[in-house]
Amino acid sequence: MIHLASGTSQLNPLERFGLAVMVEASGLLVVEAPSPSVVTLDISDRPGTTKTALSPESGDGEIRVFREALAELGAVAGAVKEQRSTEQDRHGRVPSAVNPMVEAGVHQAPRINLAGRALREAVVAQASTRLVRVMAPWPRGRRWAAAFTHDLDVVSGWPLFTTLRLAELAGKGEVGLALQVAGAALKSVVADPVSRGVREILGTERELGIVSTWFILAGEPSLGSISRGDVTYSLGSGRAQRILDSVVAGGHEIGLHG
Repeated sequence: MIHLASGTSQLNPLERFGLAVMVEASGLLVVEAPSPSVVTLDISDRPGTTKTALSPESGDGEIRVFREALAELGAVAGAVKEQRSTEQDRHGRVPSAVNPMVEAGVHQAPRINLAGRALREAVVAQASTRLVRVMAPWPRGRRWAAAFTHDLDVVSGWPLFTTLRLAELAGKGEVGLALQVAGAALKSVVADPVSRGVREILGTERELGIVSTWFILAGEPSLGSISRGDVTYSLGSGRAQRILDSVVAGGHEIGLHG
């Protein structure tokens, strides 16, 4: 349990968002009214550090957080730099290099989760005899969850798509991998490997009780779009419709593949 002191109302919108993200990631139950039996969280206006949101000046029953660190958390969680960027890759998307965590080389660290855990551990350390209550992050007391998604990148034109992929691998000097792809393709010349693969995935998910999201391409394919790996099939084709019907019949979600 934690009480947010009145100083948190002086935060700007980005800092408030960062605070909300950190508190939610901590799993701590927030109480509205101040109480001597609950740890209080307040704000430090002193220059902080982006490595940790918590001030080392935390005292008995009170924890302070740096405004600077809250703004950083809010910017990361809200993808602020990406939204303001005008840079684009060849697909018209914002390059991953724009992300500040990628720039700093720390993109593999779960920044927000670590901040939430640090807050939770600080509250426990400062609580003494005060109440500490943490909510389970997922229903039925589950500690973690996983989202399963699939991109349906190709349906009926897989031989052409495979040929383009082979050319790409050969151009990069990946001869061994290109030979593996070619061998697998030759074994499936008279088959329908895409539909078979979809059936196998749906069957496995049915057995395990997994509900997933299938991202489907929408648009009219052309030689140019196929060569770019963008729109490679038509939703109106018989094979695409059969795949969609199977996905929906299995209780899965359909999403738009950008």
